[in-house]
Amino acid sequence: MAIAQLSIDMVAKVAEFEKDLRRATRATEEQTARMSQAFQMVGGAITAMAGALSVNYFATQVRSVADYADQLGKMSQKVGVGAEDLSALAYAAKLADVPIDTLGTGLKKLSKLMQEAAGGSKHAITVLKEMGTSETADVNKALFDIADRFAVLEDGAGKTALAMEGMGKNGAELIPLLNGGSAALREATAEARKFGIVVTKEAAAAAEKFNDNLTR
Repeated sequence: MAIAQLSIDMVAKVAEFEKDLRRATRATEEQTARMSQAFQMVGGAITAMAGALSVNYFATQVRSVADYADQLGKMSQKVGVGAEDLSALAYAAKLADVPIDTLGTGLKKLSKLMQEAAGGSKHAITVLKEMGTSETADVNKALFDIADRFAVLEDGAGKTALAMEGMGKNGAELIPLLNGGSAALREATAEARKFGIVVTKEAAAAAEKFNDNLTR
């Protein structure tokens, strides 16, 4: 009798578990559907992927996209470059094997240097002039100006020192990104937009909210 009762209890618990699992699965599917609408950067690709991939795998990919968009949104606020332009630059940096954190650190240092120059710092003004730009440009345009300057500078200690002076101790790591000049940067950033992998300001904000809600 005890065994029979135990079997009944087990069946009941399994049935309850299956019901909870279905409910959790539906919740995951609904969340991924909402995320696919929020992240316009991946467009119709998400819809196609949703039919082919498991819910768990798809949810993992959505979280990965959310983390990346969230990271870019926060970095954008620190370096003074819009999320869309920054994500296009991040793609160009990846092609040059420059880590996104290195790009962010360099842009942050450049932004600070430009603020110092705008405040009248003769040293900052001189460094920016040597790099081929000025405090009157925005950070994104300044990077394109610097790329044109670096494209014609001979590789060596002088160029490395200038990169570090203007973009921090890791500035030398940005040289491969800059050596192609502004034309190469424009080509790479245009390619990023063509592929639909730029992150809009709205998508970055949605990703930040999504991750904040997960944390809560």
